[in-house]
Amino acid sequence: MPPSSRYERPRLAGDGWSAIVTCEAVPYQLEGQLDSGEVLYWRSRHRGWQFGIAASLHRAVNVAMQTHGEMHCGEMGIRQVVATDGHPLGTEDADQVVPMINALVHVYRAGFQLLGEASDVRK
Repeated sequence: MPPSSRYERPRLAGDGWSAIVTCEAVPYQLEGQLDSGEVLYWRSRHRGWQFGIAASLHRAVNVAMQTHGEMHCGEMGIRQVVATDGHPLGTEDADQVVPMINALVHVYRAGFQLLGEASDVRK
């Protein structure tokens, strides 16, 4: 039987999260999950990026794009409109993307520490 020509999407992982690259062209997109179960979404396009964490992919995308109105308890969204050097981050920039998402996940978790026990906040 010939080797499979099925394309395997790139995967990235960091401190307490893992993701699959769902789009390698502009926009460059990641969809993944924190070890604690929340869904993360990260997207780079043109001169900026968006990031969201929520209970579902649909909510994480809405939070990232800030089209949801208001955030619910246990959600975080950040939209950055400044590019690193004028081009969107992409597959070749994984060495920049992983530390960035590590930092964003850390901010998300730190917010739970400020609010109290994460398990109480997520209910």
